[in-house]
Amino acid sequence: VADGFPSEKFVVVGDPRFDAQPSYSSFRPRCGKPTVLFVDQPLKKLIAAGWHKNYGYDELVVFRHLLEALEKMRFDGKILIKFHPATRDLRKYDKIGKDFKIRLAFVRSGSENAVKSADLIFGATSAFLLEAALAGKIVVSYQPGLRGGGPLPVGRPGAPRLIREKSRLADKLRKLLKNKAVLKRAGDERVKGGSIEKIIKTMERIASKSCKTGH
Repeated sequence: VADGFPSEKFVVVGDPRFDAQPSYSSFRPRCGKPTVLFVDQPLKKLIAAGWHKNYGYDELVVFRHLLEALEKMRFDGKILIKFHPATRDLRKYDKIGKDFKIRLAFVRSGSENAVKSADLIFGATSAFLLEAALAGKIVVSYQPGLRGGGPLPVGRPGAPRLIREKSRLADKLRKLLKNKAVLKRAGDERVKGGSIEKIIKTMERIASKSCKTGH
């Protein structure tokens, strides 16, 4: 537009990738005890190898802070751990888990059912967090002590909620798990599909106009 292209010639159709994006709305009737899905990343190894910027935390710090916050709020549900495909040490959280009374379980294969059943999804900077938020789940990106921008889009409609302060983590999680308005809003903010259909209709409209004008 700044270069003189007429704005009326633009058609916004969205991203066709989201046509295949599943919808996992968090706004559903409560049944049974709550579930938190923890999204693993091999941050410690990536930072040591120089492949990931050191933001002052790793996955073990994030996991311990999560358990401390849940214990503080007397969480009586369970935590599912979804391992990153590159993670080889599937027992790296065991030692931390022994310090708490919270029940832990592991997602061994496909994560679709785990995402559907989770009341809240929690992690650091995994791209999976963004995908889950776009699909309508309550998602927290916990980056303790982060200053400035991190590697993940946060704090906007359809994006993970960013929490930086450990001191506020328990209170924030309690509100997210208890507030039905927050749960419904997450479902409403999910990215809707339909881009491919918009593209087809736009092309049909252009073709029809070309036939009428002979161009």
